[in-house]
Amino acid sequence: ILSFSRLAFSSLKNTPYFTKNIPDGGVRNVLMSQTLKELEGRLNIFTYSKSNNDTLGALVDFSKELKYCSIDDDFLKEKIELLNGGFLKEKLQELSLINEGYNALVSQSYFDDTDCIRILTDYAIENNLFKNRTIFIDGFRTFTKQEFDCLEVMLSQSDDVYITLCTD
Repeated sequence: ILSFSRLAFSSLKNTPYFTKNIPDGGVRNVLMSQTLKELEGRLNIFTYSKSNNDTLGALVDFSKELKYCSIDDDFLKEKIELLNGGFLKEKLQELSLINEGYNALVSQSYFDDTDCIRILTDYAIENNLFKNRTIFIDGFRTFTKQEFDCLEVMLSQSDDVYITLCTD
């Protein structure tokens, strides 16, 4: 009985993906603060955020949410370009810049566990991980985009997939 994340960790634990440590919340905040320091002079809206722990945490959560929703830097930039000028566009441009810098810093020294389900999906496609398997999925109310992508691979490779959905 595994969550998607645990399935990813158990399936990928002996692969090259896990040669780096996973950053904890404190490390993530420090890396976000470092990102903001490196972007000094290029930010208007988030200029004073580097020393505010609440803002650092919110920016880290924003980065995680983008990954869970499978929104990469290119996709985000593409959607930002569709916006007319103004505060929203400027704020999203800064968020995109911050996110890109933060992800680069994290990947230098750490394995970002928010990528594990996406990596599992890619690994499953390359290695037919779910071939000749019967899968039971139970206890979920919602799925992230990463989980939907993994489910798609499960459905295409497995012999049988049984899903029960929790509803009100």
